[in-house]
Amino acid sequence: MAEDIFQFFKEQAIPSAHLMGHSVGGKTAMEFALSYPKAVRKLVVVDISPRATLARHDTILEALAPLRLERFSSRESIDDALEEKIHDPAVRQFLLTNLKREEDGHYSWKMNLDALRRNSGAINRGIENGRQFNGPVLFLKGGKSPYITDDDTPVIKALFPQVEFQTIPKAGHWVHAEAPDEFLALVTRFISSS
Repeated sequence: MAEDIFQFFKEQAIPSAHLMGHSVGGKTAMEFALSYPKAVRKLVVVDISPRATLARHDTILEALAPLRLERFSSRESIDDALEEKIHDPAVRQFLLTNLKREEDGHYSWKMNLDALRRNSGAINRGIENGRQFNGPVLFLKGGKSPYITDDDTPVIKALFPQVEFQTIPKAGHWVHAEAPDEFLALVTRFISSS
């Protein structure tokens, strides 16, 4: 996935940019910054550490996979279908942001759901140490989330020496969906600081 970002940067002629990723996207953003440090001005990693993680999202992926989106006429009906397996409405609303309506009117996923399911084991692996990204980095976590722990701090600092840590106490793993105002304020402050 880091290579996909690299190809996108090349195709769009983007020499460098601020990069932010949540969860799997955060791991991808970390890998990209470590592999292509000159392409990243500032890095924001949201609620994931570089260590290997448990496959916590397999339940979500398995809830999404059997949906035949062409049978649904509204986002609300898809939300209703997901409610049986995904109880948290904030998580469902976040997942529904990954829907797009095709020209013929049916829905499809923006994400490559099959690739995510096939590669979940590789996605959950830790990021190799021995490299560094020396630009500014913000690790932003939800206070109720288990994804970044105090034990992760030395590993994070070894990979990202210019790291800053921030926590949104009342949020869980879906930080941006659960506390959007606090999330936006922290990210904006970090990106706009010199």
